[in-house]
Amino acid sequence: MHSRILRSLQGLELEERILNAGAIVAIISVFLPWFSGEWLGGEYRLATGFGFYTSFLGIGVFFLNGLLLGLTLVPLIGGPILVRKKYREILRVILSSAASLLVLAALTVLMKTTFDFPRMEVRFGIYFCLVGNLVALFETVLRFLE
Repeated sequence: MHSRILRSLQGLELEERILNAGAIVAIISVFLPWFSGEWLGGEYRLATGFGFYTSFLGIGVFFLNGLLLGLTLVPLIGGPILVRKKYREILRVILSSAASLLVLAALTVLMKTTFDFPRMEVRFGIYFCLVGNLVALFETVLRFLE
């Protein structure tokens, strides 16, 4: 079964592999640090995508990218086809654009917080998440326009 899944993953089109790689990068980067620094009172604070003021946005990004990845992986594992083929690309565009907008919203909240608290800084995790989502969005738009 393991070799069947690997063969089916290798049989995917290049655009679909890039799209899923972008979604995987975005999912993993939600667990990376998004925000850190010295908070009021001198305590050091480190927040991932699931913490701080942007926790709901990070949870939304995680689930949207998980669903985007699930649209490809569930049928490959042998599960049911979640969405009909003619609606799949439209749903992918909607999911990836919503996830990209949520990451941009989280980034603006964190940037505003760094202006208010100069000892805090935006970390690399949110930038990886933004790049992963933009790659997924770019590939979904290309597949939609074909």
